[in-house]
Amino acid sequence: MKNIHVMRKDEIKLEYLDTGEGNKFFIDDTVGKNHNLPFTFGIAEVHPSVGIDFDYEGDGAICLNLEGTIRLEDPATNETMLFEKGDVIYIPQAEGKHIIWSADVYSKFAFVTYPHWR
Repeated sequence: MKNIHVMRKDEIKLEYLDTGEGNKFFIDDTVGKNHNLPFTFGIAEVHPSVGIDFDYEGDGAICLNLEGTIRLEDPATNETMLFEKGDVIYIPQAEGKHIIWSADVYSKFAFVTYPHWR
């Protein structure tokens, strides 16, 4: 079909992203800049980890948890929340905004960032 792109599951290649010692994180920016889009959609896996610090100064994100449970911490306020299977979260773009992602079990989520996160 014209102007419709299908990304088959065997085309999605999660790649290791170095997020520091004690973390094991894999990600695929499935569609985005590679399709001349103003946003990025992708899939990520978080293995048991001590904490991955993502900043949201340059983009905002909407995420859907597909598997497992991820702990989100805002270091500015010391607030934490659990992001569980089936949950959707929105993290707005904001100057100085950082969220630390960690997991005790394997977890997987889909995300959309606007604009591109990298």
